[in-house]
Amino acid sequence: MPGKEFVYKHSVYLHETNAMGGVVYFANFVKWQGIVREEFFMTAFPSWQEVMKLVMAGSANMITVEEHSRFKRHVFFGDTVVIKLQTANLKRCSFDLIFRMYRNN
Repeated sequence: MPGKEFVYKHSVYLHETNAMGGVVYFANFVKWQGIVREEFFMTAFPSWQEVMKLVMAGSANMITVEEHSRFKRHVFFGDTVVIKLQTANLKRCSFDLIFRMYRNN
């Protein structure tokens, strides 16, 4: 899917915010990346269950090597976050996933 975007929308719930119930706790952004990554795999790879069997058997591996985030604005309880994923640097055994997140309101 090089050059194409996978789009996922997430509603922000109270439990994802700080103790005051306002600003999203920063670790949730990484959690959402994982959720979108898995949705992308299930959509883009019809045989994803076979790939997961290889992973579970130890014949293949799926690991995150690096994560980098740059925050520009806060996200709050009740917001909708639009998460866009693109693949890049496709190689035989590796690739990059680029996430961009936007407040939709």
